[in-house]
Order: sequence, then C-alpha cells, then structure tokens
Amino acid sequence: MKNILILIICATTLLVSISSCKKTDDVQLTTAQKLPYKWTFVNEIVLGTSTGTTYNDTTKGVAGEYYDFMLNNNLEIKRNSTLSNYTYRLLGNDKLIFSNSFARPDTLLIRTLTSTDLQLYSELNSAGTNIQTTINLRR
Repeated sequence: MKNILILIICATTLLVSISSCKKTDDVQLTTAQKLPYKWTFVNEIVLGTSTGTTYNDTTKGVAGEYYDFMLNNNLEIKRNSTLSNYTYRLLGNDKLIFSNSFARPDTLLIRTLTSTDLQLYSELNSAGTNIQTTINLRR
C-alpha cells in the first residue's frame, strides 16, 4: 500500500511538472535578419496605365532567376539571363531602397516577409502614369 501511495505521488508530481512547463515563444526575427537570403524569383505582376496604354502583365520566373540579398547590403538580381548588381538598405521594417550606379534609387514596399515568402511592391504615379508592380519571391 505504501509503495502504491509513493507511486501515485511521484506520478502526480511528474504530471504537474510537465503540464506546468511553459513553451518558449518563437524568437521574432527583424526584417534585417530575415531579408538576407538568395530568394527564387516567382513572378512579377505589372498593372496600370501609362499614356493611354493599359498594362496587365505577369512575368513568371524561370529556373535560375533570383534576388540575392547579401549581408553586406549588396543585391544581386538574375533575370532574363542578365545579372545585375545593386546596393540596398532598409528604411524601417517595411521599405527597401536599392540602387546601382546607372539609375536613380528605387523604393519598394515590403508587403510580405516570412521564412518562405517575400513580396515587394512599388507604385509609379506621375502625369498620365499609374503603374503598380508586385514582385513575388520564395525560398
């Protein structure tokens, strides 16, 4: 009888200690920590109008196309068999500015950034032009 009582006390203690363990929260990574990676280009969607022309185009990625955000703030983009090099910087947690020596800097909004998906968005509004571009990337 004494052994059964000791067994019940031990089992109860074990059950209480296991059930009272709190699962630790997942560590939340910042944009600066999640962005550096070689992302596969999925597609680019261009919608809008410019000087009377309407755009509703989707360009799908092909094997080997990517956006490689490096830790040193360099960005390598391979699209259409062309390799382009840029520098980038984050503005807050939701804006990405990238530029190269040939063009003015572009600002993109980071709409989605998860461990598997990155969606970038830009909008060009000027006289007679309203173009929205969405770039979808995946790990």
